[in-house]
Amino acid sequence: MSLRGDNVIEKGAGIKDLIEPLLLFFVIFFAPASTGFPEVERSLFFRIPALALVFRFVPEPLRFFRPAGKDLRCFAVALPALAVTGLGVSFMAARSGVFPGMPVRPPESAAAWTAVLLASLTAGFLEEGYFRVYLLEHMNKAGMKAKEAAAAAVVLFSLCHWYEGLWGVVNAALAGIILSFLFLKSKSFYGIALAHGCYNIGVYAFTALYR
Repeated sequence: MSLRGDNVIEKGAGIKDLIEPLLLFFVIFFAPASTGFPEVERSLFFRIPALALVFRFVPEPLRFFRPAGKDLRCFAVALPALAVTGLGVSFMAARSGVFPGMPVRPPESAAAWTAVLLASLTAGFLEEGYFRVYLLEHMNKAGMKAKEAAAAAVVLFSLCHWYEGLWGVVNAALAGIILSFLFLKSKSFYGIALAHGCYNIGVYAFTALYR
């Protein structure tokens, strides 16, 4: 079933419809430009253009999400769910003695906080635009069922967080399940993207408060 809830998309196109998503996956999330620059420059000159590129390849009916009441409702569910999941995983990581591969360092100036806010929001929108909108739709086009596509998207989403170590991957997998479920149920891109971005900001804020 298409993410649009109809049968407009031609099914069974096969493996060729997975080539483009996989190429974009490596270009967007593993290219040197995705990690090799300061956060502000990376947000303005990589993440935002990458999000525009992702939506360029999304079928037109899905390309223009308009903010609606469902976005606030989805956000109100997604953010607490992500926060509880993150705190639970952090607790388990502390109990296990295995800490993140890249510890979060809280910003120490207004400029640094500005960079964090921009980076957190653009990362949230880019990742949700790719993994929840673009990737699920293209996997659907390749003939995968919604649950299969969501599972594959969660695996790829988790791989993007390998640098955070074992518990970072676990947290990403659980968050991916939550966000995929909410998007498939609500079709709310803004709700999950904003929740994702705010969760990222909350991680830095929590670290700053309890360091």
